[in-house]
Parts: sequence; structure tokens; C-alpha cells
Amino acid sequence: MKLSAYNLSAPDGDDLIIYNTLTGALVVINQDVDAVREAIKHRDISRLPSAFWSEFHELGIVVDANYDEQAVIRVRNLTGRTQNELILSVMTTLSCNFRCSYCFQRRCRKRLTKTVEGNIMSMLLERIPKLDRLSIDWYGGEPLLERATLFRLNSWIADQCDRQNTEYVVTVTTNGYLLDAEMVTYLSKFKVAHLQITLDGPPETHDQSRKLVGGGKTFATILANICQAREAGLPVSIRVNVWKPNASRVVDLYDILEASGLKNQVAVLAKPVLSSNANPCAPLCLEPPEASSIIMKMYMDAANDGWIVLPYADALQGHEFCIVDSVGQFIIDPSGSLYKCGENFDTGEKVGALTKNGNLLLDEPKWRSWISKDPFAHNECARCQFLPICMGGCSMKRKWKPTESPCVELKYVKDDFLRVLRRSEENREGG
Repeated sequence: MKLSAYNLSAPDGDDLIIYNTLTGALVVINQDVDAVREAIKHRDISRLPSAFWSEFHELGIVVDANYDEQAVIRVRNLTGRTQNELILSVMTTLSCNFRCSYCFQRRCRKRLTKTVEGNIMSMLLERIPKLDRLSIDWYGGEPLLERATLFRLNSWIADQCDRQNTEYVVTVTTNGYLLDAEMVTYLSKFKVAHLQITLDGPPETHDQSRKLVGGGKTFATILANICQAREAGLPVSIRVNVWKPNASRVVDLYDILEASGLKNQVAVLAKPVLSSNANPCAPLCLEPPEASSIIMKMYMDAANDGWIVLPYADALQGHEFCIVDSVGQFIIDPSGSLYKCGENFDTGEKVGALTKNGNLLLDEPKWRSWISKDPFAHNECARCQFLPICMGGCSMKRKWKPTESPCVELKYVKDDFLRVLRRSEENREGG
């Protein structure tokens, strides 16, 4: 027997929290704390009181002496990224009704043409019968600017999947301003995994960074639309982009959401702003450790107020860092060009194109550079206890932003992360 290589621990008052990033096991120890802490710290099972062996073995905190945990990670990564699933982000337009000050996209008046729409339909007619699952994210620009296209194409896709008994899952990445009653009613007919909508803290900070093209405020309208979507049963994930202009105010968003009846009715995900070629903003961006500390403090304050701020402890494990790592994932822009990552649409980063016959004409070397990712390729990843969660980190940052850390933000605030995870789980159980 031996202690797992993926045990994290942190003190929490008189208790000790242990979290295994490979199995998702989360336990709180309140007896023999010093002995258990030393055993975990030194990965020395001889220091672990025997009373813990059986329970810890069931949880994967203790494993058999010849158990290969890295092999588990490799298999999870391979099988997860190669599932019989097609994951498409369909850009209905490159236009947007917002002019966000940090947006990584260059806006232009280009929308999905009937020709490209027909090419998508031809491709899906051939592929849907062979799939277990089709996931479509309606994306942009602002996808709801082209609602007629979205309605028409989404309804056709849903009908084709229904005929072939293929699971169809819808997501929408939208600024939320046009998420009106008509759109909510329409989306309620489908299996929607989530609507991702951004609120950058309270109105005072949000309305500074996420303005209408003409400069108008947007927070109040978006919040009302989120409430309407939740009343209709649509899952909503609120993204908070954190940078220096809103760093001291992001936590205030939770109070506003609670006052609107949305406490634990929406997921809130905070991420640091990155500078881009389209809108360089490096002086206003936070360094990863500082951003991580601010975000985790935001989560801690909310968790102490009863919010469920993180996914289930045993759901943080992944087979990829993001969907970009999956073999069956593509972004289709309005001209039919194929990309992997939504952070960069420069022509040189195309991985292929959709032909008039519905074929995916791939630039094989560029495509393979994304999907051949090995989570153990970098020494710091192979040794990292967060590897089962991040699976080698962000490929986009490794390719385009080598000065940016590709690591999952949790790495920089390990102890606080475990404390927040504990409170989040307790809030879930208490709710």
C-alpha cells in the first residue's frame, strides 16, 4: 500500500482537509490531525494511523503499491477526448451589439450565409447518424443578432437528431442583452446545457467594460433576462471577467444575484482577463497568482454566505483542459473556416474549411497539433498534483501566449481552494 500522489491537504481551523484530485474524494479529519498531515505531506504511509487505511483505500487516498495512477490519467484523457461526439461552435455572425473594452475578437459585419448554412447541413446529414451525441454552441460575435438563422438551423438540427436517435445538446454563449421572452421560449424546447452570460461585477464596473455599441449601459437588462431564463428553467452560467478595474468589486455581484432570487440558481465562474491583439490591455490585467487570490476570495466570501460556488468535488476531474483538446471539436466561422480555439481567429490559425459537399477539409499538421496533446509532455505537468483536473493546461497559452501561465488557477491558491471546496460541498448538502 502507498499514499496516492494526488492528495492535497490544507488546515482549516483545527481540522485537516484532504482532497484527492484523481478520484475527487474530499474528507475532513478532526482526529490524529498531526499524524495524518505528516503522512500526507511526506507521502509516507508508515506515518498514517492504521485506523484510516481502510477508508482511505476506498477513497483512493491510499492505493495498492503497484497501482499506476498515471496510467489512469492517460486512459481518462484518451478515451474522453475521442468520444463519439461532435462538438461545434457555430458563429452566426462576427458582429456584436457590445463594444467590450477587453474583447479578444475583431468585429466585422459578416454573418453566416445561406451557402455556409447549407454546407453545415450537408455535413450533419452525413455525420448525425454515426454520432452518439451532437453538441452545438451558438456563438459569435453575438449569436442572438441572427436569431432567424439560429431558429432555422437549430430546429433543423434538432429534428435530424430526433430522427436518428442522436442526443442533441444546445449551449449559447451570449452577452445576454437580446435574451428576450421570444428567445427564452424558443430555447426552452430543447435540451440546453447552459447559457453562458457575462456580468463583470456590479453595475458600476460591468457597465464600464461591457457597453453597447453606442455606449449605453447593459447590466440591468442582462440581469432581468437572466431572471427570465431561470424562471423558464434554463440553466445559466455567469462568467465574471476579473481585471484591475473590477477586482475590488466582483464579490458584490453575489449580493445582487441573491437579491434577485438567483442564489444557487445560477453558476458563477470567474476568470482573469487576458490581453489580446484586438484590444491590448496588459497594464490592466492581473498576474495569475494575484488573479487567483482575488477570485478565490470572491468564492470564499460567497461560500461563507451559503453559496454553492464550485462543482461537486468528484466532478472537477476532466479528460481535457477544455473542449479544444477534443478530437471532435471545431469552431465554424461565418465563411465556413474551421478553428479550434475561440481566442484567436487569425487566418493563419485556421485548421481547415467546410466544403460545399459538407466535408471537413483539414490542414492536418495544424489540426494534429491540437488533438495530439499529451498531458505528460511537460515535466512540470507530469509532477503536478493538479494534473487530473487540468490535464496539461491551456494549449492556447502555450501556442500564442508563452509568457502567460497555462496552469489552472487553483494551483496558486491550493489551501484556500480546499477550504472553499469544503464549504461549497457543505452548502450543497445543507441546501
